[in-house]
Amino acid sequence: IENAVGSSERDYLLGNEFTNVLNGNAGDDVLDGQAGEDVYVGGAGSDSFVFSVIETGDSISDFTTGEDFIDLRATGVAFTFVGENGLSGQAGELAYTDGKLQGDVDGDGVADLEIDLLGANIQASDLAL
Repeated sequence: IENAVGSSERDYLLGNEFTNVLNGNAGDDVLDGQAGEDVYVGGAGSDSFVFSVIETGDSISDFTTGEDFIDLRATGVAFTFVGENGLSGQAGELAYTDGKLQGDVDGDGVADLEIDLLGANIQASDLAL
């Protein structure tokens, strides 16, 4: 699968190790790109964007805070959301900086996980950690 397009119903779109474009269209969809630099497009509805692989390069083109949801539980990392404070070198930090959600897995102060939200705002309540 390199591209997948959902219907107007609730769809579960699963990518693979390649770069995928997952477009949920209408409905309350679940999108999981797996590995690769993926583009998530939820479309209308309350969508869940699942990230199961620690990597950089993924993006969500239409995230709506308070409606959509980012699920990082499948990564197996015990993240703590630190808001807009940035990464300080503590393992497990998850920060929102310059329109991107960044996670530091090993405490080196460098983002091991990065999701470009294309400027959309995010709150702790938008995350499943």
